[in-house]
Amino acid sequence: KFLQSAPTLWTILPTGNIGGTRKLIPEKKTALVAYGYPQSLMPHVVDNAENALKTDWKPFCWKRDDGKSWCVVQTWDARYDDGWKKAFNPQNTNPDKEKFDPQAVEEFSQAMCNIFDIKEDKFPTSFLK
Repeated sequence: KFLQSAPTLWTILPTGNIGGTRKLIPEKKTALVAYGYPQSLMPHVVDNAENALKTDWKPFCWKRDDGKSWCVVQTWDARYDDGWKKAFNPQNTNPDKEKFDPQAVEEFSQAMCNIFDIKEDKFPTSFLK
């Protein structure tokens, strides 16, 4: 799906520090990746970043259904070429739920739907060994 304008990728750390930002220009052989475990914003970050959470960070941070904690999907881009595929052997199904926590997978999928304005319930995800 092509958006009217390129979305901005924010790499947000649980501390609230920004690891980087950049416009996501559609390119072949580029992927977005995240950790295989759930991450949460530290409580003081939520208190001090209320405006950012409502705007810029919104695709990557939201209040979880527990009503207490805020997830942060720390995301960055990577080359997705033959060498990368050979090194990481991407799989279409979760090969190890200990390594790829289902909550983290769900939150990454939600973040991708958010940033690309996709209305489906799930975003296709690959798992790297």
